[in-house]
Amino acid sequence: MCELKERMNRYSKILTACLLIAFVSVDSVNAQKTDSTKRKIVPRNMLYFEILGTSGGILSINYERLKKENISLRGGIGLTNFFSTELVSVPFSVSYITQGKKRPDLEMGYGMSLLLVNGNPGIFTGPVIGFRDYNRSKPGLVIRVVFTPSLYLVTGYDIAFVPMGGLSMGLSY
Repeated sequence: MCELKERMNRYSKILTACLLIAFVSVDSVNAQKTDSTKRKIVPRNMLYFEILGTSGGILSINYERLKKENISLRGGIGLTNFFSTELVSVPFSVSYITQGKKRPDLEMGYGMSLLLVNGNPGIFTGPVIGFRDYNRSKPGLVIRVVFTPSLYLVTGYDIAFVPMGGLSMGLSY
């Protein structure tokens, strides 16, 4: 059991370092010309904390990148020690985001978390349906509210359907 904890600590440190490198190396500003002298900043990156949601745990930190106009890719890491349950989660998702004239935007997608629950591997997977509010024309606050009805599949535990929701808050840049 001690060896497993040491391996988990090592893997979580490596994953955290990889996420930090990705955050630093990603082009943080996607600019469009509005005329020959001015540039309009369009936030394409988001960094936020998520409570519950598709992380499979209680709290995760996530990086999200908007690709094209309406497609987002997200990855993160969550660590939870709740009562006698130790949980490490690596959530990721792909979503389609409507970008109409009015806010908030509708988000529809699919998410999954790779889990390690008390040393047992598993997944937490299901659709993502919700709303997000952020200023699409300049960097600032991001708020997401999602419903994530998911299947919880962990070795040594019963399969469970979990009708979970989540709240996210962070920054777009």
